[in-house]
Amino acid sequence: MLGACGEKEGRYNPKQKIEKVYRSTSIEEQRMDAATGTWATVNQTSTPKVLAETWDWDNGKLKKIVYSPEVVPGGKEETLTFTYDGSRVSRIESSTEYMLFTYNGKQMRKAELYDKEVSTSAPFTTYFFVYDGNKVSKIDVHMRELDHKSAGQGMLSRWVEELQASMGWKRLPAERQADPGAKGVTVQYVTLTWNGENVGQMNVKDDFMNMDVVYTYDNKTNPFNHFLYTLNGYASDGIVFANKNNIVKSVTTVKYAGMEKEQVMEDTYNYVYKNDWPIESQHESVFTLPEEDDFRSLERVTHYYEYDD
Repeated sequence: MLGACGEKEGRYNPKQKIEKVYRSTSIEEQRMDAATGTWATVNQTSTPKVLAETWDWDNGKLKKIVYSPEVVPGGKEETLTFTYDGSRVSRIESSTEYMLFTYNGKQMRKAELYDKEVSTSAPFTTYFFVYDGNKVSKIDVHMRELDHKSAGQGMLSRWVEELQASMGWKRLPAERQADPGAKGVTVQYVTLTWNGENVGQMNVKDDFMNMDVVYTYDNKTNPFNHFLYTLNGYASDGIVFANKNNIVKSVTTVKYAGMEKEQVMEDTYNYVYKNDWPIESQHESVFTLPEEDDFRSLERVTHYYEYDD
């Protein structure tokens, strides 16, 4: 959701500019064969390679991303538009939602996500950023619950939905309850530990769970470094916008309240590069349930990138 280091925050101007993104997916469910001790596939589904995104640039600034019907729930084309204050992104908007960014000097301090059909006077999700020097060290995520509608069904919130967990609601002080329809707010605390120019470890904590993620990187260029709109999931992709290099592995350990056993997820990433820039990336997630050691799901998502020559 931001460039994580000082003066580049809100400025996304990579040397190689993405023009089109294609995507294919597959899900493989496996069961452990007790007799042989090996995993056997019990179900498999896949989608073919399709055009997922088209990026439109103007004088070095990303102006919009058009999402193809094939990758949008409901099968309807969706467009994100980007508005700038000088060279910094100040607003990102879809047909149903928009996100506003607040800066303090060179640092981003707040990002607010609004649902147009719910309220334009109060955000349903707000991100507060804390710094250690010129790097983000903490993010407090406040998600508001509303009486009359469940906000967060649009394209913007679908990207950030993995940030939110279903848990009990906390009350905020009266001055934070700007929307009279708000019942309460979920608060999630994110702590980042840096390894050079990449996030080496992340902890996400709330009343419902405690999650630790450890990341490993390559030494190639991350095309999304400083891109505001890539806070698309803590558990798997990590804080993509913050990293100079590309993630090759992440190990996520989650402990849920009331459950003795931890849940462990492992994600691996493989890339095809051209001049140190990825033209293809494959993300595989291995997901196991704490109560079912003999069952796992392998989810693979492959993205193909075309750049402006």
